[in-house]
Amino acid sequence: METGKKIYDVFDAVNSSNRNNIAMILKCNDGSEKTCSYGEMFEQIDIMANKLCSIGIKPGMRTVIVAQSSPVWNIAYLACLKLKSATVLVDSSLDTADIVKLIKKSDAACMMTTDKLFEELASTFDADMMEIPVLDIEHNGELFSGSALTVKQPSIVIDE
Repeated sequence: METGKKIYDVFDAVNSSNRNNIAMILKCNDGSEKTCSYGEMFEQIDIMANKLCSIGIKPGMRTVIVAQSSPVWNIAYLACLKLKSATVLVDSSLDTADIVKLIKKSDAACMMTTDKLFEELASTFDADMMEIPVLDIEHNGELFSGSALTVKQPSIVIDE
């Protein structure tokens, strides 16, 4: 592997030559398995990246991902990498108060999470927290009801 390549570029190169190959095997709640090809995975990454762009995320802006380890977490992370967003990964097993503190300290332009975690966190959000868009990583980056519709400008931007 070449040195100096960015993570997203490495994944994109693998995708280009392996679009029909299996990228992930997902275990469903009913015990069945579902496969996902590199092509399908990158379609989901593109959808998520487009959602982030539509709310105003630009290279260097901070995006927080709060979620359990899952395939959608990976898709959200790769979408952020594609946009060159500075991604803050927060362990969802932390106490809710600690998660909220980390989100606030991150000065993120937006947050990405799951239905379950949003329900747990939303009750602790203050007015400042509700000023950032919150996207649902389990439903193609749809905005959660009650969150901001676009990124508040200016946001801290980290150099690429």
